[in-house]
Amino acid sequence: MLQTIRLPRQSERLAWLAEPLPALPGYGVIYTPTVRDAVRVAEWLRSRAPEWVTCIPSRRHPHLVPDFAERLAAKLDLPFHPSLSKTEDRAEQKSMANSVQQARNVDGSLKLSLDPLPGGPVLLVDDMVDSLWTLTVAAWLL
Repeated sequence: MLQTIRLPRQSERLAWLAEPLPALPGYGVIYTPTVRDAVRVAEWLRSRAPEWVTCIPSRRHPHLVPDFAERLAAKLDLPFHPSLSKTEDRAEQKSMANSVQQARNVDGSLKLSLDPLPGGPVLLVDDMVDSLWTLTVAAWLL
């Protein structure tokens, strides 16, 4: 199930994560508005097990997200593994009229580029969230 929970203060967000996170099966996606918040949440999550970092690649800006994700991984003392690649150029998610179009747009646009994948939980980084579908598909692949 995919849902968005808006909590205005950092302390509320971390408090909310602390309670349900251990009971949730599988994986999840957590968005943060700033690098500082990303580092804070990543440090908190690291104490709960992420073992490596990867990112959503961009064909329009091929260095932007990997460079940031690699710096974030270094700051967290975690290995960075670029494990996903784009299969082709697609229209930007924000140009789609609705969620169904966004889901179709991202379907088949990503593939794994590492075999085998590193073991353990992963911190998945993206630069912009327009639909949640890109992160959902990437998380499913990983």
